Amino acid sequence: MTSLDNVEEIREVLKILTVKPPYIIVGHSYGGLSTRLFASMYPDEVIGIVLEDAAHENYYVNLEENKKRINRFKRLVTFGYMASLVGLPRLLNQTIGRKFLAEEYNASLKYVGYTLGAYKSAYREYIDAFESAN
Repeated sequence: MTSLDNVEEIREVLKILTVKPPYIIVGHSYGGLSTRLFASMYPDEVIGIVLEDAAHENYYVNLEENKKRINRFKRLVTFGYMASLVGLPRLLNQTIGRKFLAEEYNASLKYVGYTLGAYKSAYREYIDAFESAN
C-alpha cells in the first residue's frame, strides 16, 4: 500500500463514518508520508498535523548512506513475512510491533501481532516505501 493508497483509504473511512473536516491528522513512522500527502492533497480539509517520529521521504531514497539500513530492514521484513506464512512468529512468541507499549495495548498486539497480515503489512511497507517517498 503506497501513501496514495493510504490517503484514499482514509478518505473513504472518513466518508463512511461521516466525519466532517477540518481534520487534525496524525502520522507515525511510515505514516508520516501519508499524513503529509493527505495534507498536501486536501489542504482545505486539514487544520493541523501531528508527526510522531515520522519518516522523511529521504529516509527511503536509495542513497549510499541509506543502503545499509534499507538492506537490513529488507532482510528483516522479508524473513518475518516468509516465517509468518508457516506460523513461526506465533510458535516463537514473536509479535511484530513495539515491545514497550502500555499494558492496555499489549492485548491488541498479542491478538494481531502474530498474524500473516501484520507481517505482510510491514513487508508491503518496505516494497511500497520507495514509490511513496517519490
